[in-house]
Amino acid sequence: MDQIERVARITATKGRAEVAKLRAIIERAQAMLDEPAFVASTVPNQAWRRAAYDWDTPELFAVGQDRHLYRASVADFATGQGLTQIFHAGYARSEHEFRRIMARDLPGWLVNGAVVERSGKERIAGEDLFLSPALRQLLTPSDSEEEGFAALSFHARLHTNSS
Repeated sequence: MDQIERVARITATKGRAEVAKLRAIIERAQAMLDEPAFVASTVPNQAWRRAAYDWDTPELFAVGQDRHLYRASVADFATGQGLTQIFHAGYARSEHEFRRIMARDLPGWLVNGAVVERSGKERIAGEDLFLSPALRQLLTPSDSEEEGFAALSFHARLHTNSS
């Protein structure tokens, strides 16, 4: 079964109203292609989704570029739902790459609001709670090791609700 047939079957299971919505979307898209202003503003094979955040844009790195340990903390609070303190640690070649790694587990607006630290000199919220001495030692490569982990990511969250 080809992709068109598969999508058609899935859409048909959603009913006539959904099919009508999709038909309206396709008709509008075709009308936009007939508008000279729209065609002039597009570039062939252009990705339509713009990066929502500056860190969301992919980067090019030199082969063998060093990875550093990054740590991040962010709090998510919603009235009636409580407070969630989130801590993330991992290796990345830049803060932007680290935020993209975090975005695998968290929505972009939380990742964007996270406090990120690389140097290790500054403590961030939740670090003492989430990062045990044993885990800190595991994450910090020693001078005797030639290479650390190729990839490592640690994600922890603590949720509290007092209501």
